Amino acid sequence: MSRTTRPRAAGPFSCIGRAHDAELRVVETVDHEETVEVDDTRVLWRLGPVGQDASVVELRTDGFHAWSSAGSVAGSYSLFGGRALAGTLQHVGREVRERRRDVVSLDGEERAVVRQWFRGSKRLGVEHGVLRFEAR
Repeated sequence: MSRTTRPRAAGPFSCIGRAHDAELRVVETVDHEETVEVDDTRVLWRLGPVGQDASVVELRTDGFHAWSSAGSVAGSYSLFGGRALAGTLQHVGREVRERRRDVVSLDGEERAVVRQWFRGSKRLGVEHGVLRFEAR
């Protein structure tokens, strides 16, 4: 895609996932939504629980890796095989780190997500779910 074309939008994706505490006990059900806009060199990612302010991170990309500059959410990820993502985001104001693993279905309509939350070396909890594409 040339830089003059409109960015591709992926999403919004939404899901109802499960949140677990540090001992992996289910503590709540979470409505979650993500929107991703992609062009040749940039990824704009909005993510968070439905009805709350979304975290927004802008990442630079080479198509296989993405990385952010400093901001309220900072981090990086790598793509594997075109469908799997592994990365870490630091939510600076909340002082928590998010380790994230995603795998997209072959048709691109669903995405399985596992997010682990840490403060320092202490695991705070885990969220998982299947995000489904919703055309708007």
